[in-house]
Order: sequence, then C-alpha cells, then structure tokens
Amino acid sequence: MTQTPNQHRTAHLISDTPPQLTPQTTYAVTPGLGQSPNMEGAHRQYPHLVPPSEGVSPLRLAGLDPLHTAAEQRGQGAPRMLTTHQVKSVPTFSGKERHGPRLEDWIRDMRFLLGCKGTAPGILQFHEAVRHTGGKARDVLLNLESRTPEGLDAEKAFVELLEEYGEDKSALSPVAKFYARVQRGNETPMEFAIGLESTLREVEETRRRRGQKSEEESRDKMLATQFMVGLKNLHYKQRLAPMQPRFMAFRDVRRELHIIEEEERQAADLRRQQTSFSMSEVAQSLPQVKALGKDVKGPAQPVKEVVPVPLGPNDPNTPIIQQLMTQQLEEMKGMHRGQMEALDRVLQEQRQHGQRLARLEGAVFQHQPTRQPQSGKPPYTGCFNCGDRRHLARNCPSLTTVSNHSSSRPPPLSLC
Repeated sequence: MTQTPNQHRTAHLISDTPPQLTPQTTYAVTPGLGQSPNMEGAHRQYPHLVPPSEGVSPLRLAGLDPLHTAAEQRGQGAPRMLTTHQVKSVPTFSGKERHGPRLEDWIRDMRFLLGCKGTAPGILQFHEAVRHTGGKARDVLLNLESRTPEGLDAEKAFVELLEEYGEDKSALSPVAKFYARVQRGNETPMEFAIGLESTLREVEETRRRRGQKSEEESRDKMLATQFMVGLKNLHYKQRLAPMQPRFMAFRDVRRELHIIEEEERQAADLRRQQTSFSMSEVAQSLPQVKALGKDVKGPAQPVKEVVPVPLGPNDPNTPIIQQLMTQQLEEMKGMHRGQMEALDRVLQEQRQHGQRLARLEGAVFQHQPTRQPQSGKPPYTGCFNCGDRRHLARNCPSLTTVSNHSSSRPPPLSLC
C-alpha cells in the first residue's frame, strides 16, 4: 500500500516517539497547575521534559523563553517600581504661590517620582523637573540650562530652586532659624515640639546641601534645650524642669508632654464634676420650684430636678474631690483675708486723715473769741468791734481813727 508524503511524515514522527508514551501520558507532562498522583511514573521516566521547580513552557522547549532575558536585564540595573496615582499627580510649582505647594514638599514628591521611573540620564531628569514647573520657576531652570548646559541633573535644578524660593534665608548661619523658634500663641506644647523638630530637620538638610559640617552637640540635646527655652507655658516648664530634659531623649520629652496633657484633662474633668456636685448641693438647699412660667411657644414646662450623685467612702474619686474642695476653700480664705487687710488699710488712712484735719481746724480757730449763746434775749444789735449798742460796726469811730492814721503815713521809699 502506497503512502502519501504527509502520511509518511506522520508515520515517521510516530515512530520517533517512545513506544510507551500514550496520549494520556503526553497530556500529563504538559504544563498544568494540578497533576494527578498517577502521573509520577511518567515524570520519573522522562525527567528531562518537566523541570523540578516550574511548569513546562512551549517557548522554553523551543529555546525561545524570554523570561531569563528580562530577569537578567532587571538584575543589571536598578529595580523599577510602578507609578501610582499619588506620584502621577505631582503639582506644578510656579513660585511663591499663596495656596500652592511648599517647595520642600514639591521636591520630595519629585524625587519619589524620579525614583519610581528608574534610572535615566541626568539631562532627562532635569527636563522632567522642568516639565513640572511653570511661570518664573521654569524661567529659573531654563536660565540655569543656558548658563551651564553640561552636567545638568534634577539635583542641580532643586538646588537652584531652593536658592531662589526656599524658605531658609539664613545664609550666614542656617541654625539661626532653629534657635529663633519659640512657641507661638496658638500652639500647644506638643505642636511646638513637632514644629521645632521639623525646623531642625530643614536646617540639617540645608546645611548638608551647602556642604557644611554638623554640630558637635547631640541632636536630642539641641532639641530639648531649645524646647525649654522657647516654651512659654509655665506649667509645662515647671513640670519638665526637675526631669533635666537636656539629658533625655527628645522622644521621651514628647512622651512626658502627653502624660502632662492627660493629667491636665483628668484634672479638668474632676473640676467639672466638682462644679456640678456643688451646684446640685445648692439646688437641694433651695426650695424646689415645680413649674416655670408659660413659654412663648406653649404651656408651662416642668422643671427637671437635679439629682446629685452621692459619693461613697469607697469611691476612688472621693479623696481627690475632697482635696480639690479643701484647696478651693483655702484659696477663698486667702482672698477674704487679703480683702480684709486692704479694707483695714483704707480705714486706717481715713482715720489718720481725719485726725490731721482736726488738728488743722484747732490751730485755725483757737484765737477767735467764743460767744456764749443768750437764750431768751433778742438778737445782739450793735458794734461788733467796740461793743457799743448805739452804732453799727460800719460806723464804728475806732475804725475811722485807724483809717486816718494809715492815710497820714508817708508812702514807702522805692529802691528802684
């Protein structure tokens, strides 16, 4: 029986295959995730067909597997990362915008973006930074490119922008910004500690960028010292001073701040409970009012009676509340004592002033004659100068004689 060329080629391929290799066995050695346990004989008989650690790939059998090539290429360079939506949304920096991003934050995002895109020539990184700038900031980078067209990269662009738009302007001493940092009016001690550490971080980055040496003093000691200098809350300062914060880690100082804040909150809660307890005691002592007057919107509303919560002897808050009430009582006694002392001083001054006025009045009226009152007699009518009842004081002859003597005297000589 004659065979066609195709049938002859098929018979030749069948004769080349192993005689015990059935279609079921051939299916077993093809790549698959799950293989039945009865295929182990085929694996032992043809170990060259199935690698021990991974499945068979037709491209690998043909010598065309690209996986090793990609792995080798990845191993030669830096590992690449996939960019996320946060990285793709780096804002455009155009200068000192009022509501725009800070330059330091923008540089941080740009460095992360460039790191995710992998290694690239410096000029490409420079132009990537130019793409994310606008306005005068882009002109600054383009001017830098025109001045020094060789050896440009992203870091040089960042340095140029920092020199132009950076917030740190302390050219002679970068650490002066750190030592001038004090607690602001709207800052809590915890916020001041975080802001102070952030300021030191910015100063360190600036000094590192300028190639300056770091301070010999430890970082924790610098932070703790400046924190105690710039802290304006006297209560926190008095609580921290005995702990010698200069010899503590700054993290421990911040932990102590949280402890003090929690104690302040608990004390405020206790004072609030004490106030409510005192108000309930006052409400109990007053006569209970059963109803209020008529409201504008409707009938009279009943008054809710204040029911105090009694504190037993085993209540843990009882000694604390008693201590707070004792302190308030002592403060009230001190205030009352001060008011009484001030009142005594005012009364003493008034008494001394009255005695002085009495002495002055006695000195003025001691030379004037005193007239005894004449009861039952008509009022005195006569001369008050000589006592004669026949004429009045304005017609007294003694006054006329005195006036004549004064007019007869010669005028005094003038020495001018």
